[in-house]
Amino acid sequence: MGLYKQYFRVTQHAKNKIFGKQYDGSYPLQMLISEQDKLSHKKLAVVLLGLFTLAIGIILSSIPWLDYLIMKNLRLWNGSISFHYWQKPGVVRLTKVYIFNVTNPENFLRDGDKPRLQEIGPFVYRYVSYFFNMKINGK
Repeated sequence: MGLYKQYFRVTQHAKNKIFGKQYDGSYPLQMLISEQDKLSHKKLAVVLLGLFTLAIGIILSSIPWLDYLIMKNLRLWNGSISFHYWQKPGVVRLTKVYIFNVTNPENFLRDGDKPRLQEIGPFVYRYVSYFFNMKINGK
């Protein structure tokens, strides 16, 4: 039976229930779950897999293992990954500076004309930061 016919039977059952007509003996929910009073093994496997995944998710969310791993890797110890990235960051910082020259300063100051600007630049500065000879005491 096609999906449309099953949906039609479910809505027909709802109409019969609302208007007080006699019950025809088919269960609408059972029609959506199974075909001809058989529970499909595929559908049962999907439901069981979903319940298993939900249970595993609840169990893993109640254990603070993620916080432990984060705190373990964030400590700055000699030789740790976070110490390496702190000592020499992999990000290069570029700063661009634009300078503008006023070509008509007398007319701008005396007559109030609009300034004519000439762009000079950009001047690009690269900032590389790194720390060396760093020693971490036990505190």
